Amino acid sequence: MAASNTTIVCCSNGSEFNNPKKHARVDNECKAVLDEVALRLQREPNGKLVVVGCEDEQEDVTVKDVSALRAANSKAYLTGGEAKQQIDSSRIEVRKSVSACGKKARFYFVPEGGSFTQTDTVVVDESTLPTDRTGAPSRQRKKGKTTSPSGE
Repeated sequence: MAASNTTIVCCSNGSEFNNPKKHARVDNECKAVLDEVALRLQREPNGKLVVVGCEDEQEDVTVKDVSALRAANSKAYLTGGEAKQQIDSSRIEVRKSVSACGKKARFYFVPEGGSFTQTDTVVVDESTLPTDRTGAPSRQRKKGKTTSPSGE
């Protein structure tokens, strides 16, 4: 019999991904939760983590697939973020919810021998995500005067 998974929720109770311009940016509140997740992964080196990105059905975003970006950014923080947790990326699976579940990412620790059993998620192909994963709308370059290197 496989062990069950344990859930740790990030960015709940009002500490969600609320940046109005960068919808998938991992903010300081979320980083604090991710640091706790990293500690658990370090204490239990045979466990795995499933990160499920979510989005709110009433969320007004211009970026495509913000839920996938939230999950991928959480993984990026854990594997090489500014706190340098250096969690092996092969231990983290990135998924997105197929139903609205708020502006957050959910974290599921799966112990050795356990399995992830949530059925309302799909695996994210990280190679299809944009280079800028903040969820910020793309900037339009303004056409303007060009100056020569000499300043003329």
